[in-house]
Amino acid sequence: MPARSGNSIRALADGGLGKCPGHIVRLAIDDLIGRAREISFPSARLSYTKIACNVRSIAGTLERAFLMKKLHLGLAVSASALLLAACGGGAGDDGSEHSAETKAPAQTTVEAPVEETAPSVPAADDVATDDGTTLADFTGDAANGENVFLQCKACHVVDEGVNRVGPSLAGIIGRTAGTVDGFSYTEANANSGIVWTPEKMFQYLENPRRVIPGTRMAYAGLKDGQKRADLIAYLQAQ
Repeated sequence: MPARSGNSIRALADGGLGKCPGHIVRLAIDDLIGRAREISFPSARLSYTKIACNVRSIAGTLERAFLMKKLHLGLAVSASALLLAACGGGAGDDGSEHSAETKAPAQTTVEAPVEETAPSVPAADDVATDDGTTLADFTGDAANGENVFLQCKACHVVDEGVNRVGPSLAGIIGRTAGTVDGFSYTEANANSGIVWTPEKMFQYLENPRRVIPGTRMAYAGLKDGQKRADLIAYLQAQ
């Protein structure tokens, strides 16, 4: 058998790597048939030819399979393109391509926090109340005031010289704040400069911490003006 046949097959395989498998085999078959024609023995030539025909049939099957694979690949690419177009990646209804628009984030106006102004501390001689009432608007009743004083008895008594959580309230009306002997006052109370006139006590009992910020007195205040007037009448009687 001529030496060119083996070299020819190797050359075909090397040169046909970039083609489809069926095409490579088809080229090899043509070479095999050429070999069969050069064989001098008829029986061997016939066997060689049958083998070549069978391989050619296989080559046709491979080539068809390869073409189907290419067809499927093409369909997949087309489907991907249609999907992108449906999602807005393609052209618009008027044929113009959509441009990606980057919307700037909406600007929000951040308002500077409003500083709350601390309520002004009334002057020592200021007797204005939060609710605008004055002691003169009411007539105090000492008997009723004794009942109101029950709210104060947890910390105060009206016995002279007897201090408890709070100082004795004996003779409180007309006395300067922070002056009861033996009681430890806060600086805020001792330095307030307040004289407990009936009108100032009326203001203080409404909201103690507004009148003397920093006081230790844990009392939210008595909002009912009539009860404040009654309590003051009771304290004046002691």
